[in-house]
Amino acid sequence: MEILIPIATTRAVRKMNTASLALLTGKRVGIVSNGWRSMEAMTPHLSQRLKEKYGASEISLYSVHINKPITDDTLDSIERDCDAVIVGLAN
Repeated sequence: MEILIPIATTRAVRKMNTASLALLTGKRVGIVSNGWRSMEAMTPHLSQRLKEKYGASEISLYSVHINKPITDDTLDSIERDCDAVIVGLAN
């Protein structure tokens, strides 16, 4: 008899620069969305508010698959291009 256990293996932990920011003024902010409708509706408003109220210089949007982990390529882009990131799953 074969017993199948339907759980994923643990991914290796990736260490990234996680220094806190006091202000977002002049910073590049990323927004990660898994495509839920509420997050998709909220993202344009959040982007505008980050620029107008908090002085963010640039907003980058990243889409991730709803049922899969974020890819290494996306993590590389975030690490290279962002000073701060908001992860919005909006489930």
